[in-house]
Amino acid sequence: CIRLKDDVQLFMDDVTVEDCVRGNEGAGIKIDAGASASIANSVFYNNRTTSNDKEGGHIYTQGSLTVSNTSFDGGYADFGGAIYAETATAAVDIDNCDFTDNSAGTRGGSLYMFNGATLDMDGGTFNGDGTTALTGNDGGAVYLNTATHTIDDVDIIDIVSGDDAAIYSNHATLTLTNCDFTNTGDTATMDAGGALRAEDGTLNVIGGSFTHWS
Repeated sequence: CIRLKDDVQLFMDDVTVEDCVRGNEGAGIKIDAGASASIANSVFYNNRTTSNDKEGGHIYTQGSLTVSNTSFDGGYADFGGAIYAETATAAVDIDNCDFTDNSAGTRGGSLYMFNGATLDMDGGTFNGDGTTALTGNDGGAVYLNTATHTIDDVDIIDIVSGDDAAIYSNHATLTLTNCDFTNTGDTATMDAGGALRAEDGTLNVIGGSFTHWS
C-alpha cells in the first residue's frame, strides 16, 4: 500500500491500513534504509505477503520505525507476520501496541528483528499470534536475531510456535521486565521452551510471570 524510499519521513496518525496484499515484502508499508516512519493511533488489519520467503505482513523496514497506540491484526508473511526489521539502521520503538492473530509461515508470528535491527517495546500485548508449520519455525510472537532488545510490561497470551517458544532470542541480548506469559507453547518437539528460548547471547528476566506453558 505505501512505499517509503530515500530519506522520506512519514508521519501517520489515526489511519487504517487494511487488506493490502503484495507478492514481495511489506504489504502494508515498506520502509527503505534512510527513510523513517512515525505511526500513532492507527490500525493495521489483514495485510499479507503472498510469496514464499517474503517478510513483513503489515510493515517491512530497514529504517527507523516508531509506533504507538496502534493495533496490528491478522497479518501474514513467511517471516514477521506483523513487522519485519532488517539491518542496524532499523531501530524499532513500539509503545502500547496490541498484536493479535498475526502469523508467520516460518519465524516471528508478529515481530522479526534481523541482522542488527533493534527492538524497544514498552506496554501492549501479543495475543493469539503463531508460526504455522510444525518444525524449524521459531518465535510464535517474536524472533530476535543478534543486537540488543528490551521488552517491558508486555502480556504474551495464547501463543503457538510450531517448534520454538513464544519469544526466541538467537545470538542477541534481550532484557524482559515485568512481562507475563500465559498459555504459550510449541506444538512439535514440546521441549524447546514453550514461553521463552535463548540461544547464545544474554538473557535478563526481571519480574513477570509464566503461567500454563508447555
